[in-house]
Amino acid sequence: MANTNLLIASFPRSGSHYLQHILIDSLDTRVIRRHPGFTGFDDNPIIPSITLIRNPLDTISSVISLVEKRSLSADPGYGWSIMLEPFTDEEISTKIVEAKNIYLATMNFAENKSDLIIKFETLVSDPESVIDLISNRFEIPVVSYEVDYEAFLQNNDDVETETTVNYPRYDYIKSIVENVDLSECNNRYLEVFAQSDI
Repeated sequence: MANTNLLIASFPRSGSHYLQHILIDSLDTRVIRRHPGFTGFDDNPIIPSITLIRNPLDTISSVISLVEKRSLSADPGYGWSIMLEPFTDEEISTKIVEAKNIYLATMNFAENKSDLIIKFETLVSDPESVIDLISNRFEIPVVSYEVDYEAFLQNNDDVETETTVNYPRYDYIKSIVENVDLSECNNRYLEVFAQSDI
């Protein structure tokens, strides 16, 4: 394996597991994933960094839905606590406030520290172009194109790759997120979106 390391920075539920998977399979590289705003995240990475961005409504709704869905299961994973009841509206609102702060930290990192900014939608719709861009930017040879997003979701049992749009309470959680003022997150997203590489 080449002596090339890449950092993927993202807000949770923005495709970092998928990008890590295809980069390990498609490029001769090592990949580290981290979330800006989380304890232990280094705002000054010494390796090339790629930030994935996704609109705040979808990604915040998805992360809260995933935490609830997994916490209601017998084996939540990732050290999450088992819950007997779904989140109350007040608990969802608290989680939205926490998520907004982490989201803004991700957008700040993308704008100020990231070497590449990639839109989630491009990653899932045209992963070959994403691989080519990363390969060219960091001069890492492509060894294969293993990029089927649907197959990745179906064949990966990692907790964080679960889709949440089919979770029965996803629409309800999203409706609460929609009624919260996300204007600061939306504005930062649009600013960073305009600077994205692909």
